[in-house]
Amino acid sequence: MGSRNLDSAIAGDFNNDGIAELLAPDQTHTNLGLISLDGVIAALPLDGVLTTNLTVTVLNGRIFVGAGSQGNLRIWVP
Repeated sequence: MGSRNLDSAIAGDFNNDGIAELLAPDQTHTNLGLISLDGVIAALPLDGVLTTNLTVTVLNGRIFVGAGSQGNLRIWVP
């Protein structure tokens, strides 16, 4: 895959439809794609190349996703 990141995909119900989706980087590692069984739902730009593993936590029922890219930390709350 061209990356040392071994934890660069996360599965979860990011759009609250009761079905798990996959959040994973594209081949250039500059966007995260939210992928369902029907295809790509959304692309999240990283504003750089992904340089860390993805992390996720749930607080008060809300999902928080974090990713680092070239000195930046991006956090999404879907």
